[in-house]
Amino acid sequence: MNDGYRISDSQFTIVLGALRSIEEKLALRFMALNKRIESLELRLQEVEKNYLQEAEKDQLREVKKNHLQESAKSSLHETGKQSP
Repeated sequence: MNDGYRISDSQFTIVLGALRSIEEKLALRFMALNKRIESLELRLQEVEKNYLQEAEKDQLREVKKNHLQESAKSSLHETGKQSP
């Protein structure tokens, strides 16, 4: 027989209690990590939204700038045609 591997009921109860305590601590840590992940995901969505808004604004500025440049070129071209 393997009597060396036997533990008493009280030893089993102590080990089981320790395992339950570890499980509870891990569960609390896991919940805290999940909340942190959710918070980071929300922040990432906010940053992505702001980035897209800024990119859209930059694109509109570029379109306006190009339009003004084309208008200026057109005006200069027209002015040059009208000069004797």
